[in-house]
Amino acid sequence: MAAPAFYWIRGIENSVVRESLLNAIRGRPTGLEVKQFLSVAGFLGKTTYSDALKSLGDYVKRIPQRLQKYPTAGPRIAFGTIVPYPKQTIANLKKEKLRELNELVSGVVDAQRDPGAIKKWKAQDIDCFLYAQDNNYK
Repeated sequence: MAAPAFYWIRGIENSVVRESLLNAIRGRPTGLEVKQFLSVAGFLGKTTYSDALKSLGDYVKRIPQRLQKYPTAGPRIAFGTIVPYPKQTIANLKKEKLRELNELVSGVVDAQRDPGAIKKWKAQDIDCFLYAQDNNYK
């Protein structure tokens, strides 16, 4: 299971994340990697997202059209929304989601095999909820 990106880049300055991201994109990644890279670029702002698309060159024509422009509803839209239950605090929700993420990872380690797509998506959703910074990593 690929480690969700937001955990690993938390606390790193925007300029460092941006430079690394654009360098990785220039390597013409597979379709799945492009989506992941563009998802991270969205949190760095519209300019970085636009630069990421430019870095793809002609490859940009091969990605889904919805990814060919900055998401109008914001970058979190790619991951869905995790909301608390009525009367549940954000702190409690974060604890619950961290426990859930740890259980997913433990299951993968115990099974010693790649998890299915649904578990990967769930892990990415939780990672985004817990660690993605909406302040453009400044």
